[in-house]
Amino acid sequence: MAYQETSRQSYGSKVKGSFQGILWGIILIIAGTVILWWNEGRAVKASDALKDFQKNYVEMPDITTVNPEFEGKAVHATGVATTTDTLRDVQFGIAVNAFRLCREVEYYQWEENSSSESKDKLGGSTETTTTYTYEPAWCDAPVNSAEFKDPDYKGKNFVWRVIEDLDQNAASASFGAYKLTDGIIGSISGEEPVQPALTEAQMQQLLAKVSDSTVVVTVRGNQVYIG
Repeated sequence: MAYQETSRQSYGSKVKGSFQGILWGIILIIAGTVILWWNEGRAVKASDALKDFQKNYVEMPDITTVNPEFEGKAVHATGVATTTDTLRDVQFGIAVNAFRLCREVEYYQWEENSSSESKDKLGGSTETTTTYTYEPAWCDAPVNSAEFKDPDYKGKNFVWRVIEDLDQNAASASFGAYKLTDGIIGSISGEEPVQPALTEAQMQQLLAKVSDSTVVVTVRGNQVYIG
């Protein structure tokens, strides 16, 4: 069931708000112009750098040996990157040989949505009715339900444990005889899901920290769900 709140704004308050809106509009136009000019400058520099690379790069036919001839030059080479590092997420029993290991955490929580409708009243005032509705959804951060408007949903969310996102890079990776920088390792694409491997002991440890007996911990695909 939807929850509604009604507020009224006097004519004088509307006039004051209009002047404030004009002032903020001028400030935003100036700030937007500066940001646009700065961003366009960066885009032009990036475009020029790419064009310069296309004109001046050299082919590196062999990556199995370090050739001083290519020092400081823009090069193009084809090969297979490798790493011997094993990345671990001990909390969920994961150990993989990979360039990157990312944990993305979601919480199944109630979310508050609102919509407003305004009507002009006699005397120049405005009456605004705001309708609040609630629905459960997967969220990337805990939702503070203490600020919900509807008393029936206020404080309805709870978080029994906050689990942080995790992003690891391999400490070292090779491209033939060459070593990849951390920046290049972090930009390698081709992500694949990893199946959590919770032992019975780890599952019991998770359940032991849950005070509400109705909470269920399940593993589906490459994600762990608690809800």
